[in-house]
Amino acid sequence: MLPRKQTVIAPDGVTWEVSIDWTRNPVKIPHAWRRDGRDGPDMGDAFFVDFSDGVVAAIVAALLVAVFILVVWLVVWPLLAIAIEVVLLSLIAIGGTAARLFFRRHWVIEAIGSGGQELRWRTKGRAGAYTTVDQVAEALRGGLTPQPAAAELAQKR
Repeated sequence: MLPRKQTVIAPDGVTWEVSIDWTRNPVKIPHAWRRDGRDGPDMGDAFFVDFSDGVVAAIVAALLVAVFILVVWLVVWPLLAIAIEVVLLSLIAIGGTAARLFFRRHWVIEAIGSGGQELRWRTKGRAGAYTTVDQVAEALRGGLTPQPAAAELAQKR
């Protein structure tokens, strides 16, 4: 599992989050996808239509076709588009992770304090990134200035 994040509290009371910095723009879940715990509408008793009259049946059939077309247009196509976007984003994420692993790009480790402080280090390799996260978290937990062995101090963006 690649993501690693540790939350530590320094002796001076500052809460630090130490993690691998994957992106400066975190992914936000759209409001429509969040669950708010409300149930759907109460449909009550199903209605019954007498289909003995051909005109009523034709009108009901036309309405059902119109509803079907609306459901396909307003529900199925957007869901299909969202599914395609999710697949593409997953492929991009997998490709980016693979590129980072195989081409040995620097991994950026960041420690963000509750007071707005931000410290960053660069290290090579996944194992080095995990070790650096652990070393920085231990140093902050002990009240020391973090100086990880396998990392160099990175410039702030």
